[in-house]
Amino acid sequence: MGKAADERATLTINASDDLPDMLEKIRRAGTQEVILDCGLHPILREDPFVRRLLKATAADFGKDVTFRHTDATTRAGVDTRGRQETHARGTSARIQRQRILPRRLSALPTATWKRFGVIIPRGRIPLAVFAAITGILLTGVVTFVLPRARIQLALVTEPFTADFTVWLDTSAVEPRAAAGAHPARLFRAEEVVEQEFSVETIVQKGARAEGSVDIVNETTAAQGIKARSRLKSASGVVLRTQRDVIIPAQGRAAVRVQAEEGGNAGNLEPQRLTFSALPAASQRILYGAVVQPLRGGTDNQVHQVSAADIERGSAELRASAERTLRERIAQETRSASFSAPPERRTAFSKEELTRIVVNHPEVTPAAGTEASTFRLKATVRGEAFIADAQSFNAFIADLIRQRIAEEKEPARASTLDDLRVVDIRWDHGRAEFSLHVDTPLVPRIDLNTLRSRLEQRTADDATAFLRAIPGVRSAEVRLSPVWVKRIPGIPRNIHIETTTE
Repeated sequence: MGKAADERATLTINASDDLPDMLEKIRRAGTQEVILDCGLHPILREDPFVRRLLKATAADFGKDVTFRHTDATTRAGVDTRGRQETHARGTSARIQRQRILPRRLSALPTATWKRFGVIIPRGRIPLAVFAAITGILLTGVVTFVLPRARIQLALVTEPFTADFTVWLDTSAVEPRAAAGAHPARLFRAEEVVEQEFSVETIVQKGARAEGSVDIVNETTAAQGIKARSRLKSASGVVLRTQRDVIIPAQGRAAVRVQAEEGGNAGNLEPQRLTFSALPAASQRILYGAVVQPLRGGTDNQVHQVSAADIERGSAELRASAERTLRERIAQETRSASFSAPPERRTAFSKEELTRIVVNHPEVTPAAGTEASTFRLKATVRGEAFIADAQSFNAFIADLIRQRIAEEKEPARASTLDDLRVVDIRWDHGRAEFSLHVDTPLVPRIDLNTLRSRLEQRTADDATAFLRAIPGVRSAEVRLSPVWVKRIPGIPRNIHIETTTE
């Protein structure tokens, strides 16, 4: 007994000692078995998990630690494999790395999980590291342990085109696919629009130039020229003869002329004139000549309301009125109230289901009046059918299902933008229109049933089974991890993706 007591060193742990101090005392002890008196240290006395941590650390350099309390002794055996450590405390890097215990219990950055005997870190950084490690472990389990099957199916598509006759009826209560009728609302609006426009037509009101010109006849026969015949200058000025005249062969005759429009442009200097009605060859041998300058033309340009101005203004007024009314229709469509819940409520209307009429506008002042501006006033009336978009889309889907076989289904759900209105007829609260639908079809496959039929099949067997399904062009089966040889029996681990060709 005396010899055994001599082989164990007794060390007293003070309240101020931290982990490096404790480990240094244990390391310097001359015996392999060390007794630690922890009655003065609050952490070692109250927390068995800290004692366990200290025992495990001391075992790294071959020390068997026994803790002694005031009235009891606790001993734990450790691995006797030890190694010699340096005796210099300041150069012990391993001991410095073990500094995880504070001097006070309240500052301890660890929380014990007593049920499992592990230490869970507290604080943001330790928790983040703990969560990251847990996530990596779970990902590894899912990736490398759980069996999974990924199946890629390429389905053959076939075209499907149909025209439906559909009624939007304000008196209908619910959709009737057999009759092709769907309930709708008829929105009516009327507005009086008025707009001012500028006059672009400029009329020359100045005096017209006049004078005498010679008509030259180089032909071998006499030529007769009637009154009001048109002579044109190189600058585009048009002159009118004031009387009938006969020009002898190989001769000339004078005739009075007057400019067709007023302005200084009619004051022509001596030059050659041509008859616009004659062909080019005849204009060289029968023409007019200004011998004495024409005078008397003065400028006086004024704006005058013309039919062209009214037509231009009417087009702009009509476009503006239609735009305003369509904005009202769009606002009414957005705020339309249907039976669907508010979060799923959307209204449907198309451009073809809107009718806008603009009556003949009133013009002030009238055409022919000298003015720089004029005003147009018109009444615009509009009607638009509005339906519940969700209900109408389901209504069209029912019509499509009635036309296709049971083993087929559309490759994708039709949207309202895919629908094309071919023809429309308005009839007192009802609109009959032809609706054109163009969508591809694919085989109808129940994926849940398919998963159950693929369970426990090998990859080759499953591929052959899938390729035998009508409408399947190709199939690819991938199993993971690499050691998995059969499709798992868990349906949620069988992922099926379909594409169309």
